[in-house]
Amino acid sequence: MYQSILVPLDGSRLAEGVLPYVENLARGLKCPVTLLHVADPAMERRDPAHTVTIEQVIQRVETLAKDYLRSIAKRLEKAGVKADGTVLLGHAYEQILRYAEEHQMGLIAMSTHARAGLERWVMGSVTTRVMTSARIPLLLFHPLEKGAPPKVQLTKVIVPLDGSPLGEAILAHVENLASRLDLEVILVQTLPVGEDIYLGAEAWSYPVDLIKQFDLDASGYLTRIGKDLSRKGFKVNWDLLHGRPADEIIALARRTPDNLVAMSTRGRSGAARWALGSVADQVARSCGDPVLLVRPPETR
Repeated sequence: MYQSILVPLDGSRLAEGVLPYVENLARGLKCPVTLLHVADPAMERRDPAHTVTIEQVIQRVETLAKDYLRSIAKRLEKAGVKADGTVLLGHAYEQILRYAEEHQMGLIAMSTHARAGLERWVMGSVTTRVMTSARIPLLLFHPLEKGAPPKVQLTKVIVPLDGSPLGEAILAHVENLASRLDLEVILVQTLPVGEDIYLGAEAWSYPVDLIKQFDLDASGYLTRIGKDLSRKGFKVNWDLLHGRPADEIIALARRTPDNLVAMSTRGRSGAARWALGSVADQVARSCGDPVLLVRPPETR
């Protein structure tokens, strides 16, 4: 399922924030890592005196990028991870997607934001385009101000569910990761209740008995999924949260050390295109912990 990991880098420290998690995953999954840098000739600084040709500029950038990727690969290899580097020319997001598909990569891992690096990528923009088009799982890391620790050891996987078959598409990936990395599974469902709903000029609140029924249904659902995983030998806990789904998931992740959040990009609506305003997108961009996003087969 995760036969190889592709890691796009733009040369910035923020983009490198995902590397400790890549190292942890690659060691546990025993899979190789390919580091990718994309040089876009259109973004290169031109010599106003025209003493240097664009070909010479590109050659210089390629040389710098290869040296940079080689240094990162050596660091990973010292940690026991097989790694190599590739430099391509073109638009970053297009080359990332093309390379991942042509080389049948199992996972793309990248930071959601970065400052200008070797190629002055706008990493957030590149990540957004990859998110909307990638057909393989994505591991996204939003580097907070403190950045990622130099070494990590994931011990838990938080799995948000919404009760839909599309939301449950993540479970096969969770089972794979939990078994190979010895992770505790934490199932959660968030009920967005407790706020008034405005119907025209009037505010309407959920009736108490309806809220109780929501809780009973969700608790029963989590219990069923949790017991099924327990029977398969996984260590499982589950919790019912109340509030705005993205906020509650992020809060849980921040108070749970050494975790990975894993979720489907589509749930109840089943729309074919990833919605950037979705819960999955909000979590990936604000969590501060690595987030695995899997696009359900029906929406690819």
